[in-house]
Amino acid sequence: MTTVICFVLLGWAAVGLSVQLYSMILAALYRKYGGRTRREVSDYPRVSILLPIKGADAEMERNLQALTKQDYPEYELLLAFSDRDDPVLPLARQVANDSKIPVHILVDDEDDRALPGGNPKLTNLAKAYRAARYPVLVHVDANVVFEPHRLRSTIALMDSGTAIVSTTVLGVRPGGLAGHVECAFLNGQQARLLLAAAALRIPFAMGKILAYRRRDLENAGGFDLLLTELADDAAVASRVRKGGGKLRFDPNLLELPVGQRSWAEVWRRQHRWLVVRRGLVPHVFVSELLFSAVVTAAVCVGAGLCWGLGAGLSFGLWAVAWYGAEAGFLLLQRWPVSLISPVAWLLRDLAFPILWGWGLASRQVHWRGQTVSSSATPESSSH
Repeated sequence: MTTVICFVLLGWAAVGLSVQLYSMILAALYRKYGGRTRREVSDYPRVSILLPIKGADAEMERNLQALTKQDYPEYELLLAFSDRDDPVLPLARQVANDSKIPVHILVDDEDDRALPGGNPKLTNLAKAYRAARYPVLVHVDANVVFEPHRLRSTIALMDSGTAIVSTTVLGVRPGGLAGHVECAFLNGQQARLLLAAAALRIPFAMGKILAYRRRDLENAGGFDLLLTELADDAAVASRVRKGGGKLRFDPNLLELPVGQRSWAEVWRRQHRWLVVRRGLVPHVFVSELLFSAVVTAAVCVGAGLCWGLGAGLSFGLWAVAWYGAEAGFLLLQRWPVSLISPVAWLLRDLAFPILWGWGLASRQVHWRGQTVSSSATPESSSH
């Protein structure tokens, strides 16, 4: 019996380490080769960019200005606010006044408050959706940086067989230890796994940028059917893809300036995403814990003890393999790494099992100071 347990532990440890390394290889390959199928576009469609805003984010002015300076033939920008007293409103009006493209500022009204949705972000997006004039819609978040070519390169991925284009973010310019932990979650975990999934042709929609044709969502019932869903990106993607089109995941990630973050902000954001994954892809949610750093480390120590290695040596070998691989991956991708990064990785991995347990038990999540029920979970957007 003891021998069987030892082999189980050894196999579990091998699988956990292999998943870590294999996901990094897949992510690196997809980043290098995944965007090579862009087509030449002679006639770019008109685009409406929908941006829901609630409160300020790091480098907000730069982010808003970048959206008005896209190298794209014809587009409009719709800024949707859920609060008439939002501190970003004066900045938004200044950006609109200085812009050479149409910028529409939409502020919360009684009609929006009467909408039946429990998701404040989707309720906010709904008024931008209704006001949009153009056939292609692009949802973006206010905390990401749009390079001048980003809109053009995103639309270039929308061939006739593609229903939706999305990507995720790369955390940059963190401030303080909490900001570095946020980057550890965003880069070493989220971006790596999403790129690996895209390489395996099981991409997921991310709301940092989400491009689709309006007619596809209208054919699937329209925007108002989404208002009670928990995740705006997955809700839109699941509806749009019912027409049979594929989801394209752009390997060129958007930069997200992290800046100073409080521990509560990092905790709530990661908790919210875990609850979303629990509802969307429960098998992935379970595997995240089974092959997490803490569990894999414990299994490696157990296997080492079975085969005559001390606990200290077993843990040391695991740590070198686990964090050495992460450091190598991040450096090869030229993603942010600093002297404080190993501490951030360790704190992330120690916090994850607690976050996971809270995500399993939770029935509510927090978004920008508001509480949203997790009872209504969107359909999976992956295939």
